[in-house]
Amino acid sequence: MEVFEGTVRIAGDPEALPAELVVAGNRLTVSARQQEIGDWLLSDVSCSLEPDGCHVVVEGEELVVSVPELLEFAAAIGPHVDNPGDGSLRELEPRQDDEADSPDPPDAAVGRISFPRMVQLGAGAVLVTIGLAIWAPVVLVGLILLAALGSLLVGGFALLDPYLAVRMPDPFNPSLLFRAGVAGSIVALGLAVIL
Repeated sequence: MEVFEGTVRIAGDPEALPAELVVAGNRLTVSARQQEIGDWLLSDVSCSLEPDGCHVVVEGEELVVSVPELLEFAAAIGPHVDNPGDGSLRELEPRQDDEADSPDPPDAAVGRISFPRMVQLGAGAVLVTIGLAIWAPVVLVGLILLAALGSLLVGGFALLDPYLAVRMPDPFNPSLLFRAGVAGSIVALGLAVIL
């Protein structure tokens, strides 16, 4: 449970109310002057950081939240696997209505083995990596170094810019990208010596 003290106002309204915002149990609860203003699921809430505070959009209303720990508040209610913000993470899992409209009858799928898309992509990446290590090691080292430097650049920039750090998808954070970039650079240099 995370509790934030600050002010809340409706976008366009200059008057702000002192409020307590509680993020717990996948819900956001906003109370002002001992009165509950709202209690919403985090999956129904979207937020964006603006110069005047964190703009929270829920049920067609836009609230402007100002708290001392603005980045922590935005991270607490921001994009997660349950609430990816732009909907991109929802594509990773099939929706129940998609399964009902599946063109294959259940009997046709019995004889087939299907692997998740991420497993297929991972296996393909491993095969390409092995092929490049055998036939074109310079290209492999160059690709690893390029990816590592890109990760290092994005991670370093996100460490300096908190607005970019908050907008990054949930599994990625600036320190993870920075560490991955450093590790990738070391791996690329090691492979360049070995191969």
